[in-house]
Amino acid sequence: MIAWLNANSGAVTALATLGLVGLTAAYVILTRRIAAAARASADASKESVIATGRAAGNQAALAQAELFRNLITEYSQPGMSDALALLDQWSRNNAAQDDSLTEAARKWAGRVNYDRAAERDPVSAAEEIMDADLNRARRLTAHWHQKVVALVERGYFSHELVDEFRHWGSWRLVLRVVRALDIAHTEQVHNSAERAIRAYERMKRIFGTGVD
Repeated sequence: MIAWLNANSGAVTALATLGLVGLTAAYVILTRRIAAAARASADASKESVIATGRAAGNQAALAQAELFRNLITEYSQPGMSDALALLDQWSRNNAAQDDSLTEAARKWAGRVNYDRAAERDPVSAAEEIMDADLNRARRLTAHWHQKVVALVERGYFSHELVDEFRHWGSWRLVLRVVRALDIAHTEQVHNSAERAIRAYERMKRIFGTGVD
């Protein structure tokens, strides 16, 4: 066997070289296929990321639209319309008097938070009902508008939807009338109006364009 190998060493070397060349070629082909598969996988991953991003964007838009729809539904309820009408009428009634709106709001807050159990109540029954109705209107409108402000500040709405909110005429009424009532009420109850003042400053920064 050894003699045969020695006698045919050239042929054996040639066969070994040929086999090595074949293995090298196979390795190159396999490497190229692996690289191509890796590129295809990377492209697929990129497309998947893009598709996932698009899906997330669509989902966010749907959630935003649903939240906007819910807020509009709340705003469109008869109770909100009645509350805004009552607040507007109250401001008109007090604008015709000598007292400023702020002073009228303070008088109202003093009456509505009056401890009627402590002593005889000087407020008439009709005035008491009117004050209570005004308080409910204040709470309803303040809650809805401050909720919109909180959602906008947390980035739940696009600039386009924020602009839609700005076109609603109730912001002027809220920033003038409800603000005065809320500040007077908070001051009466908590001996400080700071919290209410800050809340309406935030509201005015977002929705107070053109409001004095």
